[in-house]
Amino acid sequence: MINNWWGGRWGGRGLGWWRFNSPFLGNWYRGGWGWNRFGGWFGPVGMGFWPRRGPIGLFPTWGHAGLFAWGLGSWANGWLYSGFTNPYFIAPVINTTVVANAPPVFVPDYSRPLDRTSIPPEPEGTDQDDSTFLAARDAFGAGEFARALSLTDLTLQHYPNDPVLHEFRALCLFALGRFDEAAAALYVVLTAGPGWDWPTMVGLYSDADTYTRQLRALESAALGNTSSAPKRFVLAYHYMVQEHFEQARQQFEHVVELEPRDRLAAQFAKALTAPSETPTAAATGPARASDTAETHEPSTPPAALLGTWKAKPMPDLSIEVTLRDDGQFTWDVNSRGQVDSITGDAEYGDGILTLTQADAPALAGKVVNLGEKQFGFELLGGPQAATIQFSR
Repeated sequence: MINNWWGGRWGGRGLGWWRFNSPFLGNWYRGGWGWNRFGGWFGPVGMGFWPRRGPIGLFPTWGHAGLFAWGLGSWANGWLYSGFTNPYFIAPVINTTVVANAPPVFVPDYSRPLDRTSIPPEPEGTDQDDSTFLAARDAFGAGEFARALSLTDLTLQHYPNDPVLHEFRALCLFALGRFDEAAAALYVVLTAGPGWDWPTMVGLYSDADTYTRQLRALESAALGNTSSAPKRFVLAYHYMVQEHFEQARQQFEHVVELEPRDRLAAQFAKALTAPSETPTAAATGPARASDTAETHEPSTPPAALLGTWKAKPMPDLSIEVTLRDDGQFTWDVNSRGQVDSITGDAEYGDGILTLTQADAPALAGKVVNLGEKQFGFELLGGPQAATIQFSR
C-alpha cells in the first residue's frame, strides 16, 4: 500500500524514555514514540496498560527501555544480550588499504544490541563531538547525505552505543538508498527502545518533498522485491514514525513471513493489530479457560502478595519490594552499590501486577508460581522473556 500523506493522527509529543542519557539531544529533537504516542491507542492509562479489550498490551520494546528507570539497567542489558540475533546483520567487508593521515573508520557491530549501561548518565560530549554531530545534521539538511554519514561515524567512535546517533545513521543510510544496511541499524535501535516521532524526523530535512522522494524509492524497492525482508522492515519503521499504523502492521506481517527469525517484527505486528482484528475463539479453535476468562478492572494486590519480598537477579543487584494493602508500594534497588528507593501505586488484575511511578514507565509483569514464600515476576513488553524471582 502506498502512503500519500504525512504527519500524525494525534497531537502531542512522546518523551522517548530512553533518550535522556544521550548527549546529542538538542532543539532539533521533538520527541519519540513515548507515553502519549501509543498510550492512548493501547490503553486509557497512557502507557499501554489495562486496555479495555483484554490482557495488558505493552508496546514491544518499551519493556527493556523502561527497566533503566527501575535501577535494572545492568540486568536488562545482560538479559538482552543473551540470545540476541539481528536477522539483518551482514558482516562488513573491511578495506585494509592504508591511507596516510586518514581518520579511523567506525565499523558498527550490529550483531550485538546496544550496551545501554555504557552511556553516560549526564551529557559529557566534548565540544568536538558536539560540533561534529551538528555538522552531520547540517550536511543532512543540505542534502549531503554521504558526508552526514561520515561525520556521524566519526562521532560514533566516541559514543558507539548512543541510540540517537545510530537512528540518525540509519536515516542517512535510508537517504542514500542503502536500505538493507539501514535495517540492520534500526533493528538494534528498536530493540533498545522507541524510535523518533514524525516532527523529529522531518525536521532534519530542508523540505518534506525530499523525504517523500526517498520514501517512494524505498516503497518501490520493497514492494518491487517481494522477497526482501529488510527493505520491508525499514518501510514498516517509516510508516510507524508517521503513525500510519495499519500500513506498518501489514509490512511487519510480510516481514515475519519472509524472515521468521525477526522476533521484533512479530511483536510489532501483534501490537499494531486492531482489537476488531484479533482472532476469535471460533477462528482459532478451542480456547483454554484462561483465554476465555472474563477480564476485570485492576485493584490493589491480593493478600497473598502483600508484604516485603526480596530478589537478587545478579550478584551485584538486589531488590526489595513492599506491597501494602492501600495500593502503595516501595521498590528499593541496590545496583552495584548505588541505592535507589521508588514509591508509587500498585495494581493487580487478571494475574498482572503493575507498579507505577511518577514520570517514568511503569513496570508490569505476570505473577507466576505464587506461594507463601515465593513468586515469579514475569516481565511484559520486552523483546524476550525474563522473570525476576522474589522470595521472603
